[in-house]
Amino acid sequence: MSMDKIFRIAAKGPGLLRQRVRSWLWQRILGCQGLQVGDAALIVGDRRMKIGAGFRAGRGLWMEAVTRYGPQTLTPTLRIGERFSASDGVHIACAFEVSIGDDVLVGSKVHITDHNHGLYQGTAASSPQESPASRPSPAPQCGSATGFSWLMASW
Repeated sequence: MSMDKIFRIAAKGPGLLRQRVRSWLWQRILGCQGLQVGDAALIVGDRRMKIGAGFRAGRGLWMEAVTRYGPQTLTPTLRIGERFSASDGVHIACAFEVSIGDDVLVGSKVHITDHNHGLYQGTAASSPQESPASRPSPAPQCGSATGFSWLMASW
């Protein structure tokens, strides 16, 4: 990035400069061209992620490939295709495998995951008195969204 471009961005405000620097750093870490993330992004487990070009996410992104759950060591795989776009407050969590295809649009405050914190059916159901992090992790659930999809929360 040239100094002239940095000065033009800085003239538009410090918030934009922070966003550009943050996005540039995550582009380098994740090896993803054109990546843009908003304020307060939390990305954990980046070595277990494959992110396609053109990834965009608004404020408050929480994207995690969970490698430790209590005493368990996990080997998750989080794949996101090209031209993924997410609004504010999106949480993507992967303990086993989550695959999101190309050209997927995700609305605000959506949670995408392949796991939960405990078992909630049958005779081996988790106790509500047990902390969520202490509950056993269940078998993986299938998590995928194919290309040209959109996901949104409803309430």
